[in-house]
Amino acid sequence: SYADLLRLLTLETDGFARWDASQRYMMKLLAAHIDGSCALTSEQGQQRIAGLADALAKLLSAGLSGSQGQWHASHDAATLATLLQLPEFSYVIEQFAEIDIAAIDQAVRHLRVALAQSLRATLITVYQRLGEQLASMGDYQPEAGQIALRSLKNTCMQYLALDADASVLAQIQNQFAQADNMTERASALAALVNCEHEQAAAMATVALQEFYQRYQNESLVVNQWFTVQVAGDKPGALQRLQALLEHPAYDNTNPNKVRALLGAFCARNLAQFHAAGGSAYMLLADEVLRLDSLNPQLAARLLAPMTRWRRFAEPQRGQMQASLERIAAQGNLSADVFEVVSKTLASAV
Repeated sequence: SYADLLRLLTLETDGFARWDASQRYMMKLLAAHIDGSCALTSEQGQQRIAGLADALAKLLSAGLSGSQGQWHASHDAATLATLLQLPEFSYVIEQFAEIDIAAIDQAVRHLRVALAQSLRATLITVYQRLGEQLASMGDYQPEAGQIALRSLKNTCMQYLALDADASVLAQIQNQFAQADNMTERASALAALVNCEHEQAAAMATVALQEFYQRYQNESLVVNQWFTVQVAGDKPGALQRLQALLEHPAYDNTNPNKVRALLGAFCARNLAQFHAAGGSAYMLLADEVLRLDSLNPQLAARLLAPMTRWRRFAEPQRGQMQASLERIAAQGNLSADVFEVVSKTLASAV
């Protein structure tokens, strides 16, 4: 029951059991909203969200019980970071016999924003205290204690960006400018890119330019720069993808670049990949056909998000089927792509 899961989340001492309780609680909330048994916007739904937020707030506050308000070593900050995170979107959609992508996306967005609003005061306190504590530790060190604190701090920041005001935006912008390590800078960049506050778009544009100028000669970091622009929740990812396909730093024959941009959008931004209209399916089909003669293994792997097309509700089901059939109709397909497409179309699952 909801009550049992909250007790486990609050009282369990095993980190995995506590994480499992939080994930199951969130999944129950999402499932109840989607099947219509208890909408997240209903009085009961709001009470259940408040119960989860209260339990998480108490755990976060307990972590700040160390001397001078610093994070207490007996509380695992890395575990707390995972407790705050919703189940992966790819996991959520797998819990439904028929996938209504729009309904699932709406539920996930609502729950995430509701938690951000309910936890706002606590998240601000934790974010600021952890920032001060990390600064007091001196130079960046890639050791477990600091990694855990940064993980929780940046998780709080991602939530705060969902319901940001000018003050929160200023703190995120300051983290980006003052960061002495890639984790802090890249996390702040992602928060700015995905924030929907009216002032965030201009800040994100400047930050993206600065980030690229700083790291343009480091290929792996440029790959992160591509990914952050297309893998987040902010609407318009397909349009950003189409623009970035023409960017001078993008090489459509380089497997790492293709995975960082096209692959990240199709596999990690499932809500927008499966958006109504089917434009993303057509783009993916075009790219798979282009890549088939260059790198058939990569082309075949890119098709993974469409291999379960039968489980989706219309119109996505029919649109994916049409794109797969268009690929299958092409002559001289590689064995890799032909196998994936033919088996996917023939499968009854």
